[in-house]
Amino acid sequence: MKEDGNREIALLLDWENIRFGLQQQNLAPNISAIMEEAQALGRVVVARAYADFQNHIMFNDPRRLYAAGIEPVYVPGRVYQNDQDGIVSSVRKNSVDVKLTADCVEFCYRYPNIDAYMLVSGDGDFIHLVKTLRPYGKFVAIVALSWTASPRLTESADWVKFYDLDVEPSVQRMMTASLPDADKPSVGPITDDLKQVYEAIRDITNDQKGPIVLAALKPLLSHRVRDFDESKFGHTRFKPLVMDAYDRGYVKVVTEGLVDWVMSTGADFGSIEDDAEAIEFDSTRPVFRNELGDDDSYDMVSGGITQDTIKFCDSLEQRSRYITFRYLTQNLSQQPWMQLDFDYLVRAMNKAIEDGLFTRETYEDFDEYSGYIRRLPTLKLNRDHPDVKEALQTATADLEGRP
Repeated sequence: MKEDGNREIALLLDWENIRFGLQQQNLAPNISAIMEEAQALGRVVVARAYADFQNHIMFNDPRRLYAAGIEPVYVPGRVYQNDQDGIVSSVRKNSVDVKLTADCVEFCYRYPNIDAYMLVSGDGDFIHLVKTLRPYGKFVAIVALSWTASPRLTESADWVKFYDLDVEPSVQRMMTASLPDADKPSVGPITDDLKQVYEAIRDITNDQKGPIVLAALKPLLSHRVRDFDESKFGHTRFKPLVMDAYDRGYVKVVTEGLVDWVMSTGADFGSIEDDAEAIEFDSTRPVFRNELGDDDSYDMVSGGITQDTIKFCDSLEQRSRYITFRYLTQNLSQQPWMQLDFDYLVRAMNKAIEDGLFTRETYEDFDEYSGYIRRLPTLKLNRDHPDVKEALQTATADLEGRP
């Protein structure tokens, strides 16, 4: 059995498992962190993510996965109605486990050089995959969320790490592009060799026209610094070394669009994925009447936003620390009374923001793991707007009128 660092790895992500698992906490996965964890075990020769990318929550993910060097594999899902004790609910089912397992068996024959498989999932059904790979002499590693991981699966693997505890404790962290010196962690002197590495990183970012995916920075650095190895400088991963360069002012580092990006200190990064603008849709596509509902149910107050929508936003604010555009639209689209398709809902929400029904704010939180302040663009109901006032007054009257 080869040692860590010398293996040839197949990195396989049950993308829906980790995507929806993190969404429960209003978070998103950091692809760069997952890729770096795999690279610590050896050379990644196959990297795939399996999901129903037609789902509106994930339709922007393929380009992000490509940016990190991971091939998205479309696996269609289906939704059926489940009637249990008179309660009808929608159940979503996919065949990711079947497709992923079939690919692993194919790899065993087509690519015998692959001697390790890293599975990013906590689904207990994959225990059969682990048992399938064992007779082939394969090393099986698992990365899973601590709160969704199946004990049966983790106990059967050769190597286990929990994403939220070991791989990326401050998941979906957004570094600030510039911080006052007092807010930055103290840094000590560095050796001449390390200074040479940081200057090379700075020169690479200066030569680029835009941000560089962190995973793509290391090969570029290896061309400039002969025999580069982060372990020579006391780091077991490449990212902590880059973060130290960031702390010392050589580069900027931002985690956005599910990926870590590195850029020169003078670059105007903006936002790779602005929260309100990241939703892609065809603005020329007509919206049909059956998408809008009939006149009785379609009580439009601004661009398609109904009083029910305002009431829902109010209830969401009461139970959430902050609300982002994406989080709000995703939750709205899943409500049974929402009769707008997702594309039109996004347009309607943008129109409502323009009309002043919502105000844009910034939520700031101190990240104990990184020592930085993360800033998230958020939305809040404008309770002084007449349409918002009317909707909330109606909700109060309805509540008081109940027996």
